[in-house]
Amino acid sequence: MYDCKIPYIPPKLHWNGRPTISEFYHDEELYWRCKPEIGEFPYNEISLTDISHNRQGNPNEVLSDLEDVLWNTDENKDFERYDYDVIILKVKELLPNNTFVKEFSNEGINVSMSLLHEPINCNYAHTIFKFVYQASIEVTFENYRETLGHKRAKKVRSECKLKLHEMIIRRELRINSL
Repeated sequence: MYDCKIPYIPPKLHWNGRPTISEFYHDEELYWRCKPEIGEFPYNEISLTDISHNRQGNPNEVLSDLEDVLWNTDENKDFERYDYDVIILKVKELLPNNTFVKEFSNEGINVSMSLLHEPINCNYAHTIFKFVYQASIEVTFENYRETLGHKRAKKVRSECKLKLHEMIIRRELRINSL
């Protein structure tokens, strides 16, 4: 069930049934791959559904390096690495229990943005920003137009994207081609 069958994935990224880590670390880095042509504000270019990142983990026990986010973990694709840029975010705000949840509210629209460790078989460091609309509807690609993607949610959607942009500390350009 937790067996990574992709031979080029480094063993440190194999899930192997290890427990999820609900706590994050102050100054922990998050790594997000994006196409090089995406502009200065990369989160403006995407829908706010589960946005996948790799988490660094505890600086004394690193789960992932920034290059690790470039591995292809889809067995159905015939390449090993993405030729993308890497955006590096830094976790600066945590709740007392060391979790990251931000609440946004504007003109009667309420959205929460949570950072969650959600390992996949070939990427233990896999982490997502999850969005919940009006306290009960998980935002997905299927319901995006009716929830956070709707014009009535434009202001709160902009606030969410601004928060993501504020977390960016740098962009590594085509790091895998070095």
